[in-house]
Amino acid sequence: MDLTYNKNEHPGDLKDEGAAIFDLLCTGDNSEQFIIEVQRGRQGRFKERALFYTSRLISGQAPKGKRAEWGYDIDITGVYLVALLEDFTLDDSEPGTYLHDVCLCNRNTGKIFYDKLGYTYIELSKL
Repeated sequence: MDLTYNKNEHPGDLKDEGAAIFDLLCTGDNSEQFIIEVQRGRQGRFKERALFYTSRLISGQAPKGKRAEWGYDIDITGVYLVALLEDFTLDDSEPGTYLHDVCLCNRNTGKIFYDKLGYTYIELSKL
């Protein structure tokens, strides 16, 4: 499949708002976006940073300067983050588990609620 490499710096909408800077941002064949992050050392609040990065790409898909109607004018494409964790593990990671496939799902049923947002964490130190 074709992959397009995109700009990796996304400034905030407001002047004083911080930018999101991705290690690598790619677009797939169906316009879905993939953030690839390589984290070499322990990073505080890494999950929060992942949420910030993906939410920046989602909110950036809304049309600017006009009122759009959800379901008619706005079709959100998928946003996925793949994080390669080199020298640390996630705080709540089970021993022996190195691959974490995270999505939005219903807590009671486990059924996927929304399939266009996903997080994959790979703890390389466990391989």
